[in-house]
Amino acid sequence: RGVPVSGRVRDAAGDPLPEVRVEIASVDRRTADATTTSDRDGAWSALVAPGDYRVGFHQASGRSWFAHGATDEGAATVFRVVAGSPVTVDDAAPRRTAVTGRVTDAATGDPVPDVCAALAPPDDLSDTADSDCTDPDGTFALDAAPGTWVVVVTDGTGGHAAAVSEEFSLMEGQ
Repeated sequence: RGVPVSGRVRDAAGDPLPEVRVEIASVDRRTADATTTSDRDGAWSALVAPGDYRVGFHQASGRSWFAHGATDEGAATVFRVVAGSPVTVDDAAPRRTAVTGRVTDAATGDPVPDVCAALAPPDDLSDTADSDCTDPDGTFALDAAPGTWVVVVTDGTGGHAAAVSEEFSLMEGQ
């Protein structure tokens, strides 16, 4: 038997988010973690042992965040769970921002069509959050959550070298 940890998860507009995987992860890694899924009303609940926990939300689309808008584990709120004291963690998905750009050939300045641009955290370029292939004019559009990102551009045909943008940060509401 454990302590109830529960809440509701909603989108940025306040509508319920069903089928979101909720992970309650212990900070000290000595107590068992719990995983559950939100129902059609965005409600979820789990039982955990007393301890300190972070709560993460994961959508099937690959979008993930921690409670209270944190986008990485180090910035995530730690919730203390004490025997006999249920914990409620209500949350809303962070608002997303469009990141747009144009890929050009470094030598000619001409637009580069049909290469792929992907959004990734700077410390793991393989962990892409969204991707789009460029239009004939070299433009792309990506959907980004708040956090620190880079854009990784690759050419599946090998006609152009891969490139990584400089790091940039997005705050909620940008």
